[in-house]
Amino acid sequence: MEILFRGRLQKSLEDLEYIVQSGHMKNLLTVALSGLIFLAAACSSQDLIADPSSQSRYSYDSDWENIKEAILSKDVRGLSAYAASDAIDSELIINSFHADPEFLEQLKKATYEDLKVDDSGEEVLLVLSVNVSGSDEDGNEYESGLYLYFFQGEPGLQLVKLSELKLNPGD
Repeated sequence: MEILFRGRLQKSLEDLEYIVQSGHMKNLLTVALSGLIFLAAACSSQDLIADPSSQSRYSYDSDWENIKEAILSKDVRGLSAYAASDAIDSELIINSFHADPEFLEQLKKATYEDLKVDDSGEEVLLVLSVNVSGSDEDGNEYESGLYLYFFQGEPGLQLVKLSELKLNPGD
């Protein structure tokens, strides 16, 4: 099969060379010839092996930075672009993070590598967890947390849901 392909490729290159030498359609053929030469070089380099660790079809880390920026700048449309479904309330997510300066500070510092893997459900998800604890003016202790869940899919990182946790033992 490889010999047949190389034979056809050689014939095609010879035909193109003749047409180019005769002066017909120089620009188009130059582009076509360049493409074929590139293809021939790629096909003949059998010792090249793609390293999956150095190549990625997706850029989840830049998706994460875009999601973070959308939340920080209160960009509802920007955040909605990463929603896995219409059920995701981007405005609620943004307002939840902006409800406490500590949530925003933790979000600013979070990197893609900080997202934790959650494999407890049907799908493996990545989770951002931000938590705040303290006591109110009456001395009641509280703890509050926001959890954003993401799916690593096509074409990139997809926001699946927001969970909120509020604990106030004084209630």
